[in-house]
Amino acid sequence: MQEMEMTTWNTDEEDALLLYLREAVRSAAYTEEYCTRLEAYDKLTKNKAAVFYFAARLAFSLGELEEAHRLAHEAYARRKLSHKVWQLLFEIGNALGLDEEAVFFKALCQQNMDRDAPMPLFSDTRLQDAFFRGLLNVQASPFRFDFAACPDGSLTRLFQPALGQFLLSEDGGASSTRYYCAAYNEWDFFDTQASRLDLVKRGGARTIDDYCGMVFDVMKARRIEGAVEIEEACILPAAPTCEGQTLELESAQAKGGIRGGREEFRFLRLEGRTKISSAEPFVVGAPIRTGHGSGRRKLVLNLLLDGLSWQAMRARDFCHVPNLMRFFSDGVIFNNNYCVTEYTFVSLGTIETGMLPHRSQIIWDCPMFRIEKEVKTLSEQMKALGYYCVNVMGDGRGICNGVTRGFDRLVVNPYLSQPTCEGVARAIAHLEAFEECDNYVFLHVSDPHATPATSAPLTLKTQTHISWQHTSVPLSEAAEVSVRLPYNDVYLYDNPHRIETMDRELGRLFDYLEAHYALDEYIVCAYSDHGSVVYSKDAWYFSEMQGSAALMVRGAGVPRLGLVEELTSCLNIYPIMEKTVGFSAPPGQLDGVLPRALGGEGRRYCISNSIYPEQTYKLSIRTAEHEFRLETKRPTHHDGTVDMSRFASHIYTRDAAHEEVFDEALHAEFLRIAREHTASFHEKWEEDY
Repeated sequence: MQEMEMTTWNTDEEDALLLYLREAVRSAAYTEEYCTRLEAYDKLTKNKAAVFYFAARLAFSLGELEEAHRLAHEAYARRKLSHKVWQLLFEIGNALGLDEEAVFFKALCQQNMDRDAPMPLFSDTRLQDAFFRGLLNVQASPFRFDFAACPDGSLTRLFQPALGQFLLSEDGGASSTRYYCAAYNEWDFFDTQASRLDLVKRGGARTIDDYCGMVFDVMKARRIEGAVEIEEACILPAAPTCEGQTLELESAQAKGGIRGGREEFRFLRLEGRTKISSAEPFVVGAPIRTGHGSGRRKLVLNLLLDGLSWQAMRARDFCHVPNLMRFFSDGVIFNNNYCVTEYTFVSLGTIETGMLPHRSQIIWDCPMFRIEKEVKTLSEQMKALGYYCVNVMGDGRGICNGVTRGFDRLVVNPYLSQPTCEGVARAIAHLEAFEECDNYVFLHVSDPHATPATSAPLTLKTQTHISWQHTSVPLSEAAEVSVRLPYNDVYLYDNPHRIETMDRELGRLFDYLEAHYALDEYIVCAYSDHGSVVYSKDAWYFSEMQGSAALMVRGAGVPRLGLVEELTSCLNIYPIMEKTVGFSAPPGQLDGVLPRALGGEGRRYCISNSIYPEQTYKLSIRTAEHEFRLETKRPTHHDGTVDMSRFASHIYTRDAAHEEVFDEALHAEFLRIAREHTASFHEKWEEDY
């Protein structure tokens, strides 16, 4: 282990200026010297969030409220998890009379800064929603807060599914359509799913885990009172809001009624102008237009294979994934691909935006925020091209922060249960139902994702083939999360079986695609968000087994290369789709590059890092020959900034020997890359100032 005392990560001058500005804010000393030193700091630092914060504090002290508001939002765009920026935006919003914004940032402060405050009462539902939005965990979708009456007449917060409600949104409902939460019903009697949810709520459910396995149908929609006229031939999603409700339909050719389940979407084929009405309110989604576009493919399919370690498959000669190998050997399989971060929530944000976590601000999964409107996600790009965009199975964790905001429909369950067998059945059912559309389908399966045996069952085969003594888990493991599970015989037996099950079901999907589509009519991209720790004794967060992720693509415009060895990253998924599908990211958005196998420049190194509050910052840099590891001595701050004054680092060879390398020039080059990567977030910016 090579330990470094880094006193020059920032220049002495930069550190001195930052210290002065903090002290000046603390004492409200906004003098001419403050302005001079802020200007000097701006010229030296890459932490522009701090610059805008200090400038906003100055403007606010001078009574320049509009300018302070603008500058504070510039700081917020760059540091969305900063308690200090939230507090400042609350103060400015309150002074400007921006009630909704002020309430939102006040709620963020109250929820995330350990502030015990009484529950405010709002006569305006707009302000109530803003307050609840600030309290909500960013991955808690499709859930929301509401008020509940206590026996003594007081009110308390109630956390529950948003069934029959629109999800809390950043624009406060200004859009014509918003995500609406319905119950997903594929086979059961009408109304049963909504009734079951009612029973769970009345039974005292309080957390997302209480709703594990319950499936929600989240769709962009609008509420109708009375009647609506649809002018065109289309397929229209519609959902009653009451049990026994009938939707009356009237067109030039016919008139009649359609029954449906409470809060369950039905799809109505309309042949022309049609009036839909009901005595009770109902909800309609955007009309789905049929027809194929000349510039589109009939199908673009993205498969997220959660937690699949590609290096583990490679070490086993791919024996567990024969269908993946057969199908994508007719395209490109990137055999040397690595994740950017260690768990799904942040990795999904990286994949869908093509941005490093510190740039998108998706670094951890708690405080509520949304990515900037200027960022175009993959689903937004596909929607703009005219695809019908549907997530047929996922966990909903990209809804609140905007990562999945381009989807017309998301069929989601809160957590854990996303079996490939069910996802494949849904995907095929969707393709058969909407064969007249050009489809963008996203399918997220979780079979490969290792889960603690203390939290969920091992597979049936593991239970019946491994002696119970070996499946008994020590109490010390009970608190472990999935990214820190131990290397043992149980997981080494269980996880490959789960992967084999996934691969078998994916084989059915691939057979369907080959039977119903020509090669130039589809593009299929399969990838994982991270690897798995259970295949390695190496405890490093981004070891070969845990840092390795799958990445493969096949279809129109994709060369038939099979396995390729060039170094790639999950950041490359966005550029791969940009190239194969045909769209362009906004200038400056992407951190990924197009691989050489697809005609791009490729990459010289891959970066993986963990920016998780209250844990040490961890950075891995891989080149073709070497792996650099760095870990700070102090934990990451809640706003995502990192104290780099002390850290340990080492370099390994990337061959089978994995030997440590001591080379000053090589170490200096890796440190240069690390410093460049962390330049905008390596300040000690959590202190009071």
